[in-house]
Parts: sequence; structure tokens; C-alpha cells
Amino acid sequence: MQNSDNISFMADYYKPLENFARASIECAVICEWMQEHENVVPDEQEARKMALEVERRLLHEHGELYALALYQWADDHYSGRSADCEDMADGE
Repeated sequence: MQNSDNISFMADYYKPLENFARASIECAVICEWMQEHENVVPDEQEARKMALEVERRLLHEHGELYALALYQWADDHYSGRSADCEDMADGE
């Protein structure tokens, strides 16, 4: 993967997945906190703990997100190549 491909991969494939995962995890952490604390507004220290929990969970999912983004990138870039390779093998 060349540098321009790497930039495109990160911007077009990985970051959207990461942003979606972050938003989903943030929602889950907030819902869990609200359930445990009966809809009380968190103070600054509790908000920091929730932010750390979001980062911890996102880090845990990083490998799967990266693999999914890489699969999507490869599918978009190489999906038509197999037919071209078969045509070349047949001499067409």
C-alpha cells in the first residue's frame, strides 16, 4: 500500500468505521451509567471515567475495525481484478 493509498484507506474506510464505533460505544457507556445512577448528571470525574471506558472499549475493537476496513478497501480495489486475470490466463 503506497502512502497515498494509506491516506485514502484511513480517510475513506477506517475513520468512518471508527467514528461509528466510537459513537455506539459512547451511547452504550452513557446508557449504562444512567441505568446505574438513575439519570443523575455525571460530575467531571465521572465524565472522565466514562471517556476512559469509551477509549478502552474502542481500543479493544480496534483490530476488528481495522480488518473490516481493510476488507472493504480490498474489495473496492480488487473486486474486478480476478476476472481480468482469468481473461489474461485464457489468452484473451
